[in-house]
Amino acid sequence: PASPSSELELSLELGRNWSALVSSQAFHDAAYGLKERDKFTDEVLHLYEQEAEFRETYVQGELFDDLDLTVGRQIVVWGYADQLRVVDVLNPVDNREPGLVDIEDVRLPLTMTRISYYLGDWSLNAVAVHEIRFNKEPVYNSEFFPFAQPLPKEDIPADGGENTEVGAWAGTRPST
Repeated sequence: PASPSSELELSLELGRNWSALVSSQAFHDAAYGLKERDKFTDEVLHLYEQEAEFRETYVQGELFDDLDLTVGRQIVVWGYADQLRVVDVLNPVDNREPGLVDIEDVRLPLTMTRISYYLGDWSLNAVAVHEIRFNKEPVYNSEFFPFAQPLPKEDIPADGGENTEVGAWAGTRPST
């Protein structure tokens, strides 16, 4: 959300051609403490008052000269446009405050394994998504929820195993 937030990021070099990234984000919106708290539902307070979570947290490296492996919580962008997500739909997004936050900041990381093979200026990529995670949507009785009643509860399947999702794409080699 657009609340004041803190981000911490730690990058580590793990040896020849291997690295790790650990990033986290937290926010606390003190405005909810200044108002009469009983005017907000528990869901609104839970979703909008404070949050702390790990963001991208992964290990990546070179298996061979033209073959890279990345394992952990990642954000993978499959192409993009300003505020449009035509093919960039692998990672869920934080829609709690729609239109107020840049698309770069709303993507939510997922636990996945990614393999990238480089052929000249091109890359061939395959990904196995092990974590089931949906968009973060505004809750009923919040200022961004446009409906008169709550949405039905989502049935969220278990992570990993037979629920692992896969994808593949080709693109240009990332600049280093």
